[in-house]
Amino acid sequence: MQFMKILAIAVGIMGALYLIELYKKGYRVRIRFRVRRVPSANPVESLPKLHNHLGKAAVARGEALQAIREGEHDKAWGLLHDVKSHYLDQARFYGMTARQALALDASVHKHLANILRKEGKHHDAMVHVLYWLGAANNPPSEAESKKYRAYLNRCKFNVITLNRALRDLFRLRENPSHENAMVAFNEWLTEEAGDKK
Repeated sequence: MQFMKILAIAVGIMGALYLIELYKKGYRVRIRFRVRRVPSANPVESLPKLHNHLGKAAVARGEALQAIREGEHDKAWGLLHDVKSHYLDQARFYGMTARQALALDASVHKHLANILRKEGKHHDAMVHVLYWLGAANNPPSEAESKKYRAYLNRCKFNVITLNRALRDLFRLRENPSHENAMVAFNEWLTEEAGDKK
């Protein structure tokens, strides 16, 4: 290897001396450099260590959605909680605000609600929908509002109207948490029970 380096230097010096001789004879030499990219032995080793919490969350989310499609709800439930863990690791590592971390965490509850809906547990699903939409950074889109209405209709409430449910949703947005979503839903259940007496 040492010999090759010495040889390359010697060839370089001889080439430079030849160019000087040509220049003395009146030739104008135009030198073109061609740069070639030489791959390293292992390009992954040269990269900095990444904290790829979102990538891990995306993989777990994809597996969870596949498990939901296949009817493996217990497996999907566990994978979605893995997604929540990866999201919280992401929030902690990058110093997200509490509101940003809540919105990231709550986004998983859309899929948890879907699992509960498929199992016929509509009241439990509605709590998750309340938290998902209540903790989001933006107001519900038209599609999300339709989904909210559909989940509310599945609960078959007599007293709780859509306007009341939307009012409680926007009240929840002031101080979002899963516990506050459960409190709001329990208020609905109490009102429904009072109406039946």
